[in-house]
Amino acid sequence: MDQSPLYWAAQILNPGRKLRWIERFFNNPARTSDLKEQFLAFFTRAAPLHNAPVPSPPLHADQQPVGGFGPDFFDPPEAFQVVDEVAIYFAEPVFYVVDPISWWLANQCRFPRLAALALDVLSIPPTTCECERVFSQAKLVVGQQRHSCHWDTLCMLQCIKNWQRNRLF
Repeated sequence: MDQSPLYWAAQILNPGRKLRWIERFFNNPARTSDLKEQFLAFFTRAAPLHNAPVPSPPLHADQQPVGGFGPDFFDPPEAFQVVDEVAIYFAEPVFYVVDPISWWLANQCRFPRLAALALDVLSIPPTTCECERVFSQAKLVVGQQRHSCHWDTLCMLQCIKNWQRNRLF
């Protein structure tokens, strides 16, 4: 697992675990510090600052648009300056989170770069079992009579079969 930063990133980006799980699992401050540094390096590589979405600052009541220059004439308020998202994230308490992806979607305005990375990392399935199961089921759909079906039709048949099996319609 040490060869891939994704496992530790998934642990750290779960707001219900953060670094606390690593601290208690290893019970080794040097190891925890090393994994934190690896995560910070991964975050810097995966979510560079120049790609960060920058929200446009709202105009205050006393600011009026300057003719011909647009709303970007004024300096943005300090709330829109570059902040250390990771430090703020680590400083917040660890609490039980049912669905980390929903938590990141709700907090992506506070942590735009970190949320983008978290949504990418946490949406990776931990195993390939489900993918393999889908392929195995798909071979049962494609038989003698359906070997020339278009791939769109096969996708629709798979969805209908899955919905029917799970009683979704």
